[in-house]
Amino acid sequence: MVQLIIMNSFSFALFSHWKRTIETQFGRSKSWNDNFRFLNAYIAGGITGLMSASISTPFELVKIQMQLENVANQKIDGASPGLSLSLNPM
Repeated sequence: MVQLIIMNSFSFALFSHWKRTIETQFGRSKSWNDNFRFLNAYIAGGITGLMSASISTPFELVKIQMQLENVANQKIDGASPGLSLSLNPM
């Protein structure tokens, strides 16, 4: 849960940064703001998504591998492995 909060905060901060950077590079004229507002947000969102995915994917991969190792090390009781995992085998 904490990871989700951190990544969302990071994403919003990056989006604001890139949106301001694009506006600064291309000027803040009235015509730019009226005609290219959507394009500005689209480009800033794309850059933000790329950076967020590049940063979060390795952490997610390690987390999922650790979770799978924990499940693989547990004894499975019953006929359906997905339904009955026992943390305290008898």
